[in-house]
Amino acid sequence: MCQLSQCSGSTKPFREFLLFVKVMIMIKEVAIDDDGGGVMITVVAIDDDGGGVMIMVKVMAIDDGGGVMIMIKVMAIDDNDGGVMIMVKVMAIDDGGGVMIMVKVMAIDDGGGVMIMIKVVAIDDNDKRGGN
Repeated sequence: MCQLSQCSGSTKPFREFLLFVKVMIMIKEVAIDDDGGGVMITVVAIDDDGGGVMIMVKVMAIDDGGGVMIMIKVMAIDDNDGGVMIMVKVMAIDDGGGVMIMVKVMAIDDGGGVMIMIKVVAIDDNDKRGGN
Protein backbone atom coordinates (compact mmCIF):
# COMPACT_ATOMS: atom_id res chain seq x y z
CA MET A 1 0.00 0.00 0.00
CA CYS A 2 1.06 3.54 -0.60
CA GLN A 3 3.10 4.73 2.32
CA LEU A 4 3.00 8.50 2.01
CA SER A 5 6.19 8.85 4.02
CA GLN A 6 8.01 7.24 1.10
CA CYS A 7 6.67 9.58 -1.55
CA SER A 8 9.59 12.01 -1.62
CA GLY A 9 12.05 11.11 -4.36
CA SER A 10 10.36 7.82 -5.23
CA THR A 11 7.69 6.68 -7.67
CA LYS A 12 7.08 3.43 -5.78
CA PRO A 13 3.97 4.69 -3.97
CA PHE A 14 2.45 5.77 -7.28
CA ARG A 15 3.24 2.39 -8.84
CA GLU A 16 1.70 0.62 -5.86
CA PHE A 17 -1.37 2.83 -6.13
CA LEU A 18 -1.74 2.02 -9.83
CA LEU A 19 -1.42 -1.66 -9.05
CA PHE A 20 -4.14 -1.27 -6.43
CA VAL A 21 -6.36 0.49 -8.97
CA LYS A 22 -5.81 -2.34 -11.46
CA VAL A 23 -6.80 -4.80 -8.75
CA MET A 24 -9.98 -2.80 -8.24
CA ILE A 25 -10.67 -3.02 -11.96
CA MET A 26 -10.31 -6.78 -11.88
CA ILE A 27 -12.53 -7.41 -8.89
CA LYS A 28 -15.07 -4.73 -9.88
CA GLU A 29 -15.40 -3.37 -6.35
CA VAL A 30 -17.59 -0.38 -5.66
CA ALA A 31 -15.86 0.46 -2.41
CA ILE A 32 -12.70 -0.84 -0.81
CA ASP A 33 -11.76 -0.28 2.81
CA ASP A 34 -8.29 -1.52 3.63
CA ASP A 35 -8.11 -1.36 7.41
CA GLY A 36 -4.44 -2.26 7.30
CA GLY A 37 -3.58 0.96 5.50
CA GLY A 38 -6.65 2.96 6.47
CA VAL A 39 -7.50 3.48 2.80
CA MET A 40 -11.04 4.12 1.64
CA ILE A 41 -11.51 4.20 -2.12
CA THR A 42 -14.73 4.59 -4.05
CA VAL A 43 -14.77 3.70 -7.73
CA VAL A 44 -17.11 5.98 -9.63
CA ALA A 45 -16.86 4.49 -13.09
CA ILE A 46 -14.74 2.01 -15.03
CA ASP A 47 -14.32 2.02 -18.80
CA ASP A 48 -12.07 -0.73 -20.12
CA ASP A 49 -12.19 -0.91 -23.90
CA GLY A 50 -9.40 -3.45 -24.04
CA GLY A 51 -6.73 -0.98 -25.05
CA GLY A 52 -6.25 1.85 -22.62
CA VAL A 53 -8.00 1.69 -19.29
CA MET A 54 -9.87 4.81 -18.26
CA ILE A 55 -11.08 4.84 -14.68
CA MET A 56 -12.82 7.49 -12.64
CA VAL A 57 -12.14 7.03 -8.97
CA LYS A 58 -12.61 9.11 -5.89
CA VAL A 59 -10.23 8.52 -3.03
CA MET A 60 -11.87 9.92 0.04
CA ALA A 61 -9.01 9.56 2.45
CA ILE A 62 -5.63 7.95 2.80
CA ASP A 63 -3.97 7.44 6.16
CA ASP A 64 -0.48 5.97 5.95
CA GLY A 65 -0.59 4.89 9.58
CA GLY A 66 1.78 7.60 10.63
CA GLY A 67 -0.98 10.13 11.18
CA VAL A 68 -0.86 11.61 7.67
CA MET A 69 -4.34 12.15 6.31
CA ILE A 70 -4.80 13.05 2.65
CA MET A 71 -8.07 14.01 1.02
CA ILE A 72 -7.62 13.28 -2.66
CA LYS A 73 -9.78 12.97 -5.72
CA VAL A 74 -8.45 11.03 -8.67
CA MET A 75 -10.15 12.41 -11.75
CA ALA A 76 -8.92 9.97 -14.36
CA ILE A 77 -6.35 7.27 -14.92
CA ASP A 78 -5.43 6.29 -18.46
CA ASP A 79 -3.05 3.34 -18.59
CA ASN A 80 -2.27 2.77 -22.25
CA ASP A 81 0.38 0.06 -22.00
CA GLY A 82 3.15 2.63 -21.77
CA GLY A 83 2.93 6.00 -20.13
CA VAL A 84 0.51 6.27 -17.26
CA MET A 85 -1.33 9.58 -17.16
CA ILE A 86 -3.02 10.48 -13.90
CA MET A 87 -5.17 13.52 -13.30
CA VAL A 88 -5.56 13.95 -9.58
CA LYS A 89 -6.62 16.69 -7.24
CA VAL A 90 -5.29 16.56 -3.72
CA MET A 91 -7.76 18.41 -1.55
CA ALA A 92 -5.75 18.58 1.64
CA ILE A 93 -2.75 17.13 3.38
CA ASP A 94 -2.52 17.13 7.15
CA ASP A 95 0.72 15.65 8.47
CA GLY A 96 -0.64 15.37 11.99
CA GLY A 97 1.46 18.29 13.14
CA GLY A 98 -1.17 20.83 12.17
CA VAL A 99 0.22 21.59 8.71
CA MET A 100 -2.56 21.84 6.17
CA ILE A 101 -1.53 21.95 2.51
CA MET A 102 -3.88 22.56 -0.39
CA VAL A 103 -2.26 21.13 -3.49
CA LYS A 104 -3.39 20.17 -6.95
CA VAL A 105 -1.50 17.50 -8.82
CA MET A 106 -2.04 18.26 -12.49
CA ALA A 107 -0.49 15.23 -14.12
CA ILE A 108 1.73 12.27 -13.47
CA ASP A 109 3.26 10.56 -16.49
CA ASP A 110 5.27 7.51 -15.51
CA GLY A 111 6.50 5.97 -18.73
CA GLY A 112 10.21 5.64 -18.15
CA GLY A 113 10.70 9.31 -17.41
CA VAL A 114 8.52 10.55 -14.59
CA MET A 115 6.88 13.94 -15.03
CA ILE A 116 4.94 15.41 -12.14
CA MET A 117 3.20 18.77 -12.34
CA ILE A 118 1.85 20.06 -9.06
CA LYS A 119 0.36 23.34 -7.99
CA VAL A 120 0.45 24.28 -4.33
CA VAL A 121 -2.65 26.37 -3.68
CA ALA A 122 -2.10 27.20 -0.04
CA ILE A 123 -0.10 26.20 2.99
CA ASP A 124 -1.47 26.72 6.47
CA ASP A 125 1.06 25.88 9.17
CA ASN A 126 -0.79 25.90 12.45
CA ASP A 127 2.44 25.16 14.30
CA LYS A 128 4.13 28.39 13.31
CA ARG A 129 5.51 30.39 16.23
CA GLY A 130 4.62 34.01 16.90
CA GLY A 131 2.33 36.32 14.96
CA ASN A 132 -0.69 34.99 13.11
